Amino acid sequence: MTLYTSVFKDDAPIVDQYIGGLGELKAGINNFSFVRSDQLHRDAVAALVKDIGDTIQLDPIGSLRYSSYRIVSASARPSTA
Repeated sequence: MTLYTSVFKDDAPIVDQYIGGLGELKAGINNFSFVRSDQLHRDAVAALVKDIGDTIQLDPIGSLRYSSYRIVSASARPSTA
């Protein structure tokens, strides 16, 4: 499972501050992955979630950043006809 967030804090992805402490299998820009929930360090994940909430509350618009990736619904399949 991979968890994604679009929250930035101090001009960097908020997840960066927690990499290595979450118990994650791997981490990327604003995301981290794990196979089983028992691998996660729950206190660290709870701290990340609280930090996300606090950061958004302080700066609801400025803390959110979205990539330029095109998002397509799974129901928007190309026509095969």
